[in-house]
Amino acid sequence: MVIFILFGFIVSRYVNLNLLAFLDGSDCTPKDIGRCADPLLSAWVCGLLAALAGDYVFMIRNFFRAINNFGFGPASNISATNNLIAGALLIIIFVFAFDFMTHATRSSAVFAKVLITLGYAVGHSPESANRMVMDRSKLAHFKRDNPEICRKITATPVDIIDGIDSDIRDRLADHHIRSTQNLATANPLMLFVETPYGVYQIMEWVAQAQLCCSVGPDKLIRLWQPGIRTLFDLERAALNEIWRSTDLLMAIGAILLPDRRLNSDGSEHGGITEALVIATIQVKLDDPHVHRLRQIYMKVGERLGDTNRRFSGTPKAASNGTA
Repeated sequence: MVIFILFGFIVSRYVNLNLLAFLDGSDCTPKDIGRCADPLLSAWVCGLLAALAGDYVFMIRNFFRAINNFGFGPASNISATNNLIAGALLIIIFVFAFDFMTHATRSSAVFAKVLITLGYAVGHSPESANRMVMDRSKLAHFKRDNPEICRKITATPVDIIDGIDSDIRDRLADHHIRSTQNLATANPLMLFVETPYGVYQIMEWVAQAQLCCSVGPDKLIRLWQPGIRTLFDLERAALNEIWRSTDLLMAIGAILLPDRRLNSDGSEHGGITEALVIATIQVKLDDPHVHRLRQIYMKVGERLGDTNRRFSGTPKAASNGTA
């Protein structure tokens, strides 16, 4: 609150320096003040306002998530204050650096177009902005992140899961589930308690997320064609001797092992064998989170009973003698 009051005083002190003229690129000729505002000062004030707006959105969202996950405490306020200060200081660095390198603030029409977006981004993600400043500083004996890794590795959003739309994605984000990896390792029973969604629905989402983490988003979409939607569908196709099909395994192998192809007649080529496909699938199944989800699936199956696993072609006699 003290920081907000301080920034409010600064903005109220300089907000009458014709900031609108700076933003639209027009000449500053205020008659009531008798002088023009320094474009660099106007740029800093506008960037500060945008950074405060971004940090405010970030702070309120984090507070809500902390309260929702029973993690709100003094550390939450300290972290929010640190982000607030970092965003304000970083936008000052960005404005002065940009002015020093290009003198764009002297022609405000160029800089004003990107200033609001840059300030909001810095305020919303001060850690990313700070990392960029440190990487560009060229400090010696400073361990930097490899930028190539960040370009190649991306997080897969939960929107790829069949059944999750934008509203459900935002609701799951309140529980720190922002990617398929977070969903794949989530406890379905805890999500059932904390969210309004059914336990069977959540179990199916987690199973889809585990398959996505195992094979990747591109292969996940291709596996939908042969009817493989979850990791347990993949397990049944490979390890259940009753339903095992060589043709299905070869189709799955062509997706999981793209470097090995099948001939046009379906014969093996490039080393693809049924044993290789089964071994590839078995490697993906040995994970503690998969074991836990399988345990829940099996307990639910035991509760429902074996008679409800499949529709029978022949109607069974009920206890009262009717079919």
